[in-house]
Amino acid sequence: QPTPHSAKNADALDWSVYPHILASKNDLIFHPNADKTHRMTVRMLEEVERLCAFVDQARQRYNTK
Repeated sequence: QPTPHSAKNADALDWSVYPHILASKNDLIFHPNADKTHRMTVRMLEEVERLCAFVDQARQRYNTK
């Protein structure tokens, strides 16, 4: 769930209670910054770049197993 300023959101779902989901088990849950994704601006591109890097990291971890 997106959070403002990448802050911990008290209402956010606690994925650790779902260890049977591989992304949760491997700590690969992405939390986008809502302030950057709210509007289509250069700031959104920065967050998309961060998302791509995260997906790349996840792909590498899953491909080595």
